[in-house]
Amino acid sequence: MEFDVRAKNYDTRSKEVRAKALGEHLVEQWKKYDAFPQSVLDYGSGTGLVTVEVSPAVDVIYAFDESKPMVEKFKEKLADRGITNIHPLDKLVDVPHKVDCILSSLVFHHIDDINQAIKDLMKYLKPGGLFSLIELDIDDGTFHGDSINFTGHNGFDRKWLKEQFEACGLENVLIEKCYEGDKMIERKPHHYTMFSITGQKSKA
Repeated sequence: MEFDVRAKNYDTRSKEVRAKALGEHLVEQWKKYDAFPQSVLDYGSGTGLVTVEVSPAVDVIYAFDESKPMVEKFKEKLADRGITNIHPLDKLVDVPHKVDCILSSLVFHHIDDINQAIKDLMKYLKPGGLFSLIELDIDDGTFHGDSINFTGHNGFDRKWLKEQFEACGLENVLIEKCYEGDKMIERKPHHYTMFSITGQKSKA
C-alpha cells in the first residue's frame, strides 16, 4: 500500500503548516454549533498531522488508520511530545464508544462510495454529534499527478457533497473555504483550494 511506504517520511514542513491552519479552522467551525465536541474519531488520521492540532480543544481523540506504519509513526510522535489524550488505532472496531464528532481530513477522495462511507461512520456518532470533512475542491487531476495508482476523486463539488451529507441525514450543514496553497508537481507549482464541510446528526 502506498501509504505504508510513505509513512516514515510523510510529515513535511509544508504539511505541518497546513495542518495547523486546518486544525484551527475546524475548532472555530465546531464553535458555531450548539454543543462543542469533547470526544472525536479521526478517520484516516495518518501520522496525526491534523489530529494533534485539534487535540488541545477536546478531551479524547480516537485516531484510526488502516496503515500500521502510519499508526506506528503517529505513536512515536505522541510519545515524543507527551500527548496523552489521543489513542491511535488500526482497527475501527476498537473505538470503545460513540463520539461527539467524526473528523476526516483528505481521506474521502480516496473512497469510491461516499454515501455508504458516511452512513457507516455515522454508526459511531452520538445523536446531535458533528461530522466534519476537510477536502479538496474539484480539479483536473493535477493534484494527484504524482501519486502512484491514484484512482479516487479529483476533489469534490461542494454542492454535490452537501447533498450527500443531507441524503445521509446530516443537518445544519456548513461549508467554508479553509485553505489554499501550492503543490509542486513536476517542478511546477499547482494551486489548490480546500474546504471544510460539517453536518450534525439528528438529535432524535
